[in-house]
Amino acid sequence: MKNMKYKVLAADDEFWSRENIRNLIPWEEYSLEFLEPACDGEEVIERIAEEKPDIILTDINMPFLSGLELLQRLQNEYPEIITIAISGYDDFDKCPSFTIQKFLEERLL
Repeated sequence: MKNMKYKVLAADDEFWSRENIRNLIPWEEYSLEFLEPACDGEEVIERIAEEKPDIILTDINMPFLSGLELLQRLQNEYPEIITIAISGYDDFDKCPSFTIQKFLEERLL
């Protein structure tokens, strides 16, 4: 039986942040396939149907569709996708608490 790989899609409007995320973790060692990162939330939404990511890492502050708006859409339209908010600023108080709470309730409890 082949090992299952989970697909990870990261979104950040800053090129170097996307590259740092790509190189920060040895994704393959954890059975994760790191997809080509997206530049903003709109690109994430466009790519979900074709690439079917299991996990989405999103910056909070992005143009067009912000990370917060993306998190809300993912919660409503793709609740099966695990979402993780990232930011270079101290703005996690803006993140909807349901993302972590729902993950804990569904997967750990």
